[in-house]
Amino acid sequence: MSLKPEQIETSKPGAEHCFGVQAEAMFGTCGGGNQRGFTLVELITVIVLVGIISVVALPRFASNDAFRARATADQVAAALRYAQKTAIASHGVVTVNISAAATPDCGTTVTAGAIDCKIPDSVTIDKPLPWSVGFDAMGRPVPNIGDAVVVGTTTTITIEAETGYVH
Repeated sequence: MSLKPEQIETSKPGAEHCFGVQAEAMFGTCGGGNQRGFTLVELITVIVLVGIISVVALPRFASNDAFRARATADQVAAALRYAQKTAIASHGVVTVNISAAATPDCGTTVTAGAIDCKIPDSVTIDKPLPWSVGFDAMGRPVPNIGDAVVVGTTTTITIEAETGYVH
């Protein structure tokens, strides 16, 4: 391997080194010039501060009310569908009793032909609570009329007459 004359000059003792590499050959200078940029400590400090601010401040900008209302609507619709399927399977009437409670619980346990569905106090529906909906052995709502309920402010659950279809 032969070296060029400029490489011989930079490989002489006394040439400036940076990070174990001869800087003159690669960069022209090392440390003596005008360096710009951020140090690793500055970058890590900024990342940590942004992380702390996002954990503390961002949840205050987003409200969980819309998510809670949508989750409640999904639970109520699931309980209504389950009651309809249980009524068909058991050849009897199954009722869903919806009420408000501090600790929500919209379970799937059928006790004496009824499913209790407790929704959070903070979620509103457009029916007076407690509200009950029953399904007969054919899966039709009892009485056989269509019904709809608005959970929160935007989600509407509809029960079709004759079929009992919940959507």
